[in-house]
Amino acid sequence: MNIKERQLDFVMRMRLDFSGVVKDFVAGGQLSQVLTIHPGENTNLKEKKYDKTSSLMVRLLRIVLPGGEIEVLASSLEDENQYKHEIFKELYFESWKIKTYYDELKNKLKIEEFSGYSNQSIL
Repeated sequence: MNIKERQLDFVMRMRLDFSGVVKDFVAGGQLSQVLTIHPGENTNLKEKKYDKTSSLMVRLLRIVLPGGEIEVLASSLEDENQYKHEIFKELYFESWKIKTYYDELKNKLKIEEFSGYSNQSIL
């Protein structure tokens, strides 16, 4: 919700069992569908800027990987004429470079465990 409020676009992978909406999309066989999603029944909404009645318009995309596995992506890029289905596989693949870099900073270098205020500790 915060991303949409800030008018930022996104593409993210969805677990195939994320929600009934995603399961229905996978079962339906379509390549792309724009739909509305709502917070799940068990979603903890404490300290959130939205509630159970909030909704978010997203585009779900079916991506078939070389081995035949199915991935589902959710995107704010709803316009199917402007953003063709074919671009999303490559777009998501490109995002892995960034995610891998963050993983390296966070988990391998343990960057969150560094602290200090001096120039030496910051550098």
